[in-house]
Amino acid sequence: MRDPRWRLALAVAIGVLAADQATKALVARTLRLHETVVWLPVFAVTYVRNTGAAFGVLADVPPGVRLPLFLAITLGAAGALVSFLRRTPREQPWVVAAIGGILGGAVALRLRPNRPLVGAFAGWSLSALPALALLPPLPTAAIAVAYGVFQAGIAFGNNQFDTVLQREIPSHLLSRVDSFVWVVALGLSPVGQALAGPASEAFSTDAVLVTAAVLVVASCAVGIAAPSVRAITGATPAVARASGSAR
Repeated sequence: MRDPRWRLALAVAIGVLAADQATKALVARTLRLHETVVWLPVFAVTYVRNTGAAFGVLADVPPGVRLPLFLAITLGAAGALVSFLRRTPREQPWVVAAIGGILGGAVALRLRPNRPLVGAFAGWSLSALPALALLPPLPTAAIAVAYGVFQAGIAFGNNQFDTVLQREIPSHLLSRVDSFVWVVALGLSPVGQALAGPASEAFSTDAVLVTAAVLVVASCAVGIAAPSVRAITGATPAVARASGSAR
């Protein structure tokens, strides 16, 4: 990716996507469904779930029609933008940045998986890319891109997981569950790092990299296949349903 136009467009797209997912996660964590918070006299935020396009367009259309239509429109628009980007002079960086912003926004609008934990495991599976990029090894720029995609997958996966955690776990248990998650996630990291050196000496670096990539993908696949993971959807969370029935 030596062309600066592509680097700029990709950077802006990733920035827009990250901001979109961060604001959605913030609202999901701090507000109840349909709750409104007034931040300024002329600015308020309401937590709603929109299954349609902008402003709820086509929300009542059956998913079998709506989702393929949205996907086709998104792919068509993305293709047109990429074509336009290829013809944009390098001397117009702000045009390139605008295209990247539009692409990032288009992707963000579609990243609302019906099963958020499945999306989380899918994002985490991209952690295999840096190890695979070191096998040939690829050029430095390609390794950097692989690492960037890996970081985006981690950010997206954590976003989905943290949102589900906030929605599904009662508030009085949330700190304990979150602490357990981090102990497991961070506690195993030093073990893997300690074993990487001796394993490389015994089996070769390439074998360790391949094994690491396979373990990442396999563990994420096991998580996706788990019925309890697939059972959690983007519908109204159990905590909200329980509180609503109590009233």
